[in-house]
This record gives sequence, C-alpha cells and structure tokens, in this order.
Amino acid sequence: MSRGILYIATGRKSVEETLRSAATVRRYMPNLAMTLVSDLAPGSDLFEQHIPVDQPTFGPADKVDHIHRSPYDETLYLDSDTLLLADIRPLFELLQQFDFAAALSPYRAQFRVTQVPDAFPEYNSGVLLFRRCEVIAELFQKWSRNYHDQPSQKPEWLLPGGKHIYGGDLPNQPALRRALYQSSVRIAALPPEYNCRINFPGALHTPVKLIHGRPDSAQKTAALLNRKTLPRVHLMQGGKLKVLDSSMPAKQTFSARLRWSFHQQGLWKTLRSSLQRLLFRNG
Repeated sequence: MSRGILYIATGRKSVEETLRSAATVRRYMPNLAMTLVSDLAPGSDLFEQHIPVDQPTFGPADKVDHIHRSPYDETLYLDSDTLLLADIRPLFELLQQFDFAAALSPYRAQFRVTQVPDAFPEYNSGVLLFRRCEVIAELFQKWSRNYHDQPSQKPEWLLPGGKHIYGGDLPNQPALRRALYQSSVRIAALPPEYNCRINFPGALHTPVKLIHGRPDSAQKTAALLNRKTLPRVHLMQGGKLKVLDSSMPAKQTFSARLRWSFHQQGLWKTLRSSLQRLLFRNG
C-alpha cells in the first residue's frame, strides 16, 4: 500500500511556492513520499518523483486534468499555498472507512451549480485526501468533464467579488461539488484545523495543523492561531489576522464563570444575574 503527498503546480511562481510548502511536509513527515506534477522540473530533492505536464493551462484546469495521475494508493493532495504545522499522517486513517476527504469551503459556494441541491455543500479543493479505487477514478473523470463543460454564459456568483477574483478562469470547486453529488463516493468532512483558510472567517477548536493561505510569517500566524486551543474564531481585519477567544471557562472558578457569562450575555445581564444569585444566597 503506497502512500504519499501530491502537488500540482505549473509555472515558475507556483513551483517556487510549492517548494516552500513541501519543506514543511519534510519537517513534520520526513519519510512520507512526495510527487510533483508540473511543467517544470522542481530542481529540488524534496520530491521522489516528477510527473511532467506537456500542455499546461497555468490555471484551475491543471489540477482537474492531472490529479488522477497520482502514483499512490493513498494520496493527500496539497495546494502550493499550504503550510504544515504538525504531523498529519493520522489523516490517512480516514481512508479505512471513506474514499475521499476534504474540508467544507469557508464560503457557501462560489457560483450556482445546476442539478445540485442548495443543501449540498461545496468542498475546498486545496486539501484533498483520496484512495485509488474505481469510484474515485469516476469522480475525477466527472470533475474534469463538468469543469470543461461549464456553460460559457456568465455564472450566477454566490461569492461576492467572485468574477473579479477569478478573472477569465472559472474556479474548479463548483465542478467538484457537482461531481461529488453525482457520485457514490464515501465522503469524510475534514475539521477546519486540517485546512485553516486564514483569508476567510472560520471557527477552530483544537490546534491548527495546516494553514491554507499566504501569511507574511508562518511562525507568527501559527503562534496566533494556536495561542489558545479552546473554541475560537479567526478573521481578517484591515489586512491583519485576528483571533477572537470564545471565553469558554477552562476552570470552574468564579472569575472563569463570570468571564463566560459576560461573553454570552453582556455586561448588564451578567451583573443582574450575579446580583440575583448573591441575594438568593444571602436570603
């Protein structure tokens, strides 16, 4: 049973960014195999294999059209803008029960997809775990077909600013959403700590294990995200990452309960309920 990391990167800038990501994989998982699918040779010993791309599009289609070329029985695909903060090999245990795993996209959907119920989510395609099997081969065929068969008319964008963000290339996640809905693939939803999209608001609980974005400093971002590991939310404000503590009491002390009440009810309700408890106790 072979197992490894797959990157798909076309163009010099993307390959250079991939090397940064792959270096974090080597730091935390030094013995895990890695393969690069690219139009360019990596020029690095980080990868055991280089699978060439003859006619790259330098866009979302490169992932869609080449992800099936993974040489592994069990594959963790990573986008070039991912950074590991921990050993995430336990992810592969999911493939004992599921065929495919991905985190829900932090936004509802990029644009409206026909023949898919509104209640079916869109998955982020930057971190994908899958095993080699017939249903996954069929999924990737459908994904590619759906992507290239997308209507040429203007999409009904659900992501604000989507048209300007993606320019001339349509994103590949809506096509994946439709392919997953049409498939019999067993899907596991990854917790956000395994695909923390720092550019979008999100909720966290346990330590973040994988950052998905382009922080100015990976070390400072990791320290901020994992300063506390109780329930918390992160968001960007003015170009800076903010992490808001949930104020959940870690200890059953008066000050902890008071802080939790203030967070949940506000100042006046906290004072009123505290006064009521005090009067009841002394009455």
